[in-house]
Amino acid sequence: IKNSLVDIDTSTIRSNTVGVADSTFYNAQSLNKVVLPQSCRYIGKAAFYGSPNLWQIRTLDNSIKLIDEYAFSNCGITSVTFGIGLETIGNYAFTDNINFDNKTGEIKK
Repeated sequence: IKNSLVDIDTSTIRSNTVGVADSTFYNAQSLNKVVLPQSCRYIGKAAFYGSPNLWQIRTLDNSIKLIDEYAFSNCGITSVTFGIGLETIGNYAFTDNINFDNKTGEIKK
């Protein structure tokens, strides 16, 4: 998937999509929720970077193997669900989330 401009609030990625390309939803200001299909294996570099209203990411199974560098940096994450199939989380993948404590890995209250 690769979009140049994103003005949506919820994105359910199409089935048969194998990954979210680098910077696909970069700076998507209105995006608040993402649902990834069973076919999705990776989330590219800075795929959702700078989406401050993105608070929830959900996968439909254990398919995600890789979350690349800066994938969800500078977002508003309060809810993340990935299955046991996750093998690699890149550097700074969740850094500088306004609702996420980068030191403890906990959601800020």
